Formats: sequence, structure tokens, C-alpha cells
Amino acid sequence: MFDPSRVPGAGDGARLLLPVCFIAFVLSFPSSAVLAEETPSKCPPSTAVKNVRDAYASADIVDPYRWLEDQNSADTRTWIEQEQKCTDAALSRLPSRVAIAKRNV
Repeated sequence: MFDPSRVPGAGDGARLLLPVCFIAFVLSFPSSAVLAEETPSKCPPSTAVKNVRDAYASADIVDPYRWLEDQNSADTRTWIEQEQKCTDAALSRLPSRVAIAKRNV
């Protein structure tokens, strides 16, 4: 564990600085409880598991989400639309989103 007292020239101020910085860092993020309350109940959308098995030499590889690779299938398009709605709903609440959008234009 990091010991601030071992830093050359560190006094009691350095011992206090690390915990204060950590608390400030943690408090700068919204709590997961707040995010859970604001996120619509169907986010993220449920994802079907359709196992596809491939054999490569002596290895058997199972890919449960290969169906999502077909960008033109109705199932994949529906899933993408639902996921996009979830993403837009979460990101639209960020206060800095407008400023970032203006900066990147």
C-alpha cells in the first residue's frame, strides 16, 4: 500500500492529501443507484443466446452472439435500435453533452 510518509519531504499534509483526493474522485461520479433509477427498465435490451459451435483443430469454440454479426437481419436491427435508445437516454442526461457536441462540430 502507498505510504505518503515515505515520500521525500512529505509531512502530515501529504498524509491527508491522498484520502481527500480519493474521496473527491469517488464523489465526482454519480452513484450507481441514481443511474439505475434514471435508466429505463428495459435497458440494456435482453440479448438472445443462440449458440453457434465451430471446431478449429482440436478446439471447440461456442459463440452465443454470432447472430448479431448479421447487420441486415430483422432481429439484429431490432436489438440495435433498442440499444441505441438506451444509450441515447443515458447520454442525453449528461450536462456536458451539449458543450461536447458544439466543440466537435
